[in-house]
Amino acid sequence: YHTEWGIKNYVEGALYVGILPLMLAIFALIATPIRNTQKAASYIPYRWLFAGLVLISLTFMFGLPTYAIIYVLPGINQLNTAFRWVYGVTFGIAVLAGFGAYTLTVVDMRIHKWARRFSWGSVGLGSLILLGLLLSRVFYHQLEPLIARVFNGMAQANLGFADARMFYNYQATNVLIFGMILLGTGGVFFIFSKRALINTDTSNHHSSRFKGQVFAVVLISLDLMIASWGFNPASDPALLDFTPPAIQWLLDRQAEGEQFRYITLEAPARGLDNMLKANVTMRYGLNDVRGYDSIISADYVAFMRQVQIQPQLDFNRVAPLYEDRLQEINWDLLRLLNVRYIVTHPEVQFPESLTTSSDPARFPPQIELAFCDPDGAACIYRLRGGLPAQLIEVQPADAPLEADFITATGNIDGLRMTTLSTRERAVEVDLTGVATQWLVISEAYAPGWRAFVRPVGVNADGEPAQERELDVVQAFGILQAIRLNPADLNALYDDIRESLSTEQQTALANGQYIIRLIYSPTSFQVGAFGTAISAALLMFIGGVWLWGVFVGTSTSESSSVSRVARNSIAPIILNLFNRGIDFAFAFVMLRILGPEDAGIYYYAIVVFVWFDIFTNFGLDVFLIREASREREQAGYYFLNTTYLRLFLMVACIPLLLGFLLVRQSTIEPQLNQEALLAIGLLYIGLAPGSISKGLTSLFYAFEKAEYPAAVTTITTINKAVFGLMALLLGYGIVGLAAVSIGINFVTLGILLWAGRGLMRGLNQHPTRPNHTLIGSMVSQSWALMLNHFLATIFFQIDIVILEAIRGAKIVGQYSVAYRWLLAINIIPAFFTQALLPVMSRQARDDRAALKRTYSLGIKILFSIAVPLAVMFTFLAEALTLLLGGEAFMPAGAIALQIMIWSIPIGWMNSLTQYALIAVDLQRQITRAFFVAVTFNITTNLIFIPQFGYQAAAVTTIFSELVLLIPFGILMQGALGKLDWRDMTWRAIVSGAVMAAVMLVGWGILPLMAILLAPIVYVGMFLVLQPFNDAEKAVLMPILPGRLRQLMR
Repeated sequence: YHTEWGIKNYVEGALYVGILPLMLAIFALIATPIRNTQKAASYIPYRWLFAGLVLISLTFMFGLPTYAIIYVLPGINQLNTAFRWVYGVTFGIAVLAGFGAYTLTVVDMRIHKWARRFSWGSVGLGSLILLGLLLSRVFYHQLEPLIARVFNGMAQANLGFADARMFYNYQATNVLIFGMILLGTGGVFFIFSKRALINTDTSNHHSSRFKGQVFAVVLISLDLMIASWGFNPASDPALLDFTPPAIQWLLDRQAEGEQFRYITLEAPARGLDNMLKANVTMRYGLNDVRGYDSIISADYVAFMRQVQIQPQLDFNRVAPLYEDRLQEINWDLLRLLNVRYIVTHPEVQFPESLTTSSDPARFPPQIELAFCDPDGAACIYRLRGGLPAQLIEVQPADAPLEADFITATGNIDGLRMTTLSTRERAVEVDLTGVATQWLVISEAYAPGWRAFVRPVGVNADGEPAQERELDVVQAFGILQAIRLNPADLNALYDDIRESLSTEQQTALANGQYIIRLIYSPTSFQVGAFGTAISAALLMFIGGVWLWGVFVGTSTSESSSVSRVARNSIAPIILNLFNRGIDFAFAFVMLRILGPEDAGIYYYAIVVFVWFDIFTNFGLDVFLIREASREREQAGYYFLNTTYLRLFLMVACIPLLLGFLLVRQSTIEPQLNQEALLAIGLLYIGLAPGSISKGLTSLFYAFEKAEYPAAVTTITTINKAVFGLMALLLGYGIVGLAAVSIGINFVTLGILLWAGRGLMRGLNQHPTRPNHTLIGSMVSQSWALMLNHFLATIFFQIDIVILEAIRGAKIVGQYSVAYRWLLAINIIPAFFTQALLPVMSRQARDDRAALKRTYSLGIKILFSIAVPLAVMFTFLAEALTLLLGGEAFMPAGAIALQIMIWSIPIGWMNSLTQYALIAVDLQRQITRAFFVAVTFNITTNLIFIPQFGYQAAAVTTIFSELVLLIPFGILMQGALGKLDWRDMTWRAIVSGAVMAAVMLVGWGILPLMAILLAPIVYVGMFLVLQPFNDAEKAVLMPILPGRLRQLMR
């Protein structure tokens, strides 16, 4: 092995993993710690799977016939990088070495016999190599002819070494290192093979194993460092500060405003090649039509083959021009690519037919010398007639874009495009006095390029008009083109024309637009989603293992505080985790569906939720309360609530049909077939979904909330994966609704299996419905259902009103804000649901304890909600762009900035509602909900027609406030006077300080403000001593050590 030979060997060098890992990998395949034949049959294949990976990767990387196995796959046959299977080789060896290292630590006589054999084998081989090296030096003169023969037979060895003696001296060092490492490898195996290792003396056992492990780590590190030190070439960084004259000349042209690409001309037959290797000038911001990449677009390859032959594709390169083929070049296609300059060696000359003209005044030559480096390093020629980087072509509306048009230069107007980022461009066009034009962009077309148009100008607030999307098509086989029809573009703004400023309306009338192009391929979004799902699976598996190790399961001996922590922290963490998966899915889904289809689907979900609430009929809370009080009857309660759920589902079908009939008869435009079918499929999924909710309630009643939360994570991952498949297959919102049915059945099956031990009391009663019990359920739960229904109505009725008045598109944009709110609203939802069993017992046994629990809960939720509201206010735009993209701006961001301030009050209402349920006041809180819903609907109907989604967002805040007032009165009637000021003022003051820090820092260094503001909030909040002694006593056992010290 060598590292400084002078020939290209980076890939081969990277393959080296060390002598000891190789020996450990072999050891792992020979020795196994399991002597039981049946167990060994299931254990050993894991090792051989990785051995197979190593073997097949080796055959792939060296291009053996086995590569044909994958070479026939789409897209693989253009990959000329088989050597990258080195990753498979090194990964497989590393895993096998890990297996081998583990095997060495197992106390097993058979294992240690094999370790002893490997020890003596390695020492023996190393000794033979060192002895041979010594003898070769002593008898070098006798061996020199043989060494010379080897030297002369090796490719390019004569370029790296002066003679065979120099070659021998160089390789002798490597052979010496190889022999020494083998001796060290034998030492590692010897340490682990000593009989002391299997002695019953535990301390001696661990001491020997530790010494062996340390020696192995040191040996591997030394081996790899010796092999890799100086492996990668290094140059003086000062070279980067030097700009060659030819490059500087091109940069000067660029600085003058010229937009161009260049290509090189080479003469390999005369040794005049390697002029500005492809990709080298990217660091200067120069655009080269050549390229060097493992994957090159098939369309671009086909286009460049029309320009000239491409002999370098096997080396992953788009070739330069060649001196001996100048007469074959299609110069018009080069001009189409905006090639203005050709860089070449001074010795390379163009034929006179290209550099001269019979009438230069009328017909200038195609190519003329523009610059020559004074040092004679390069010359630059100008190619005349190169087309602009962006151009407008005028032609009949239905005429195809053909390359022949470039001869009619009178029909072309050059435009200047502004580069907004590496994947985003903008260009201003003037369509005055024309019928149809084509905007041609000199960028390679690929699926994923999207174009958006808006009129020039801003409104009174300095904001541009909303963008409308246009189609990007392929032109001339490779470029991008956008069809611009002034009448069609004008009509895109008919729905919001009155809201545009005078400047914007004038621009519309005059055909003055700004076109923005952005590269946003679905493949990237799917890849990002796949990465997120893979990471989520690993985190979930690791989290389940850690939970089992450090927390375990709930027991009867668990304290009240620990049970609350178990039943609130675990579900909150897992459901936040689930929200992350949902958001990863939404990241792709919203971009595939777009605002309008996303709005239709969100509308369908809102309607579905209404009926979901009615079929659940408040039975979730009823079952938690009753099953927690009478656990021995839990299964019987569950069975009868299931009967009631299924009956209600059937009974609600006429109501759903009636609602849809009224909606289709009274509101224009009507819901399309996809929306109706999606609503129907979602409704079908109610059956398994509602039963699953009953099972979840049982787990909460038994204070095992982590179980349904974990099951939900599994089904959330499945929902995201299969939902994405449905979208990619083109099934849209109907596919998403159909997937939900299957996922609901999967969830039901898992919960039934996991909760079979909770079905207590089924054997004590008949399985037929107990009509008396069901009647009692209806009597007790209808108020819970009504309260839940009214709570949902006043939280999301604005979606239905917005859809009817402003359309599905604005609902889609508005829904992004709702997605963020719903994501963080799981914190109070699970916190309060976990507290319900505790509050129910306290309501029965100790009202004073309930008052303390309620006050502490309000403090905790309010103190979390305030900083979240501050943070979301400043991050709203970024969060909207992250989740939905540009198409959901600015409405989504503005709505989020407003709506987020509903959560401090809303979270208080959430806990208060559950506390009122615990004291059996669910009937009385119905009036409070009715008042809040009436206020919400009335306010939305009055202000949405005038102010749109902003009015809906503001109404959400005031609706929460209207609900809090009667809730507070009811709560004080049940528990006595409550100190609302004490529960909230510290968080408000701390939030104001945090907001001030964000406001000041946002304009200076936003990232620092984001990091510093929460720290300031927590510090200020603790300084204000938010918790009294009794509350501290409750919190201390579940807080981390350092936070406990701060709380003191």
